[in-house]
Order: sequence, then C-alpha cells, then structure tokens
Amino acid sequence: MAVLLPEDDHEQFAADLESHRRYAAELYASLRYLDPRWGLERMIAALSGVRDDLAQPFPPFPPTDP
Repeated sequence: MAVLLPEDDHEQFAADLESHRRYAAELYASLRYLDPRWGLERMIAALSGVRDDLAQPFPPFPPTDP
C-alpha cells in the first residue's frame, strides 16, 4: 500500500500513525510513502524498498552496507 503526500510530511505522517499501529500492525509495516512530485524511477525504488542512497541513476559501487 502506498501513501501519497509531500516528502516533507512523510516523517510526521508516520509518527501520527504510530499510535494506531497496534490495531493493524501488518498494514502499517507494508506502507510505502511517495511524493507525487517524484519521478517514476524514484517511486518504483520506494515501492520496492530500495534504500535512498541506491535509488539513483549511478549508485555507489560497491554498494555501501546497510
């Protein structure tokens, strides 16, 4: 499931949902936050769980450790 809202609001929205997590833990664990202003590639990376530092046209090589 994806939530569309400006990137500046992602952290606050996640914090607001935290108080409701116990009611639907699986649902909240699967949420992905997207900014409608992002390009398609960045949205796909966010939906697939790719880290921000690797979601670039030329990620670092070798990739950094998590």
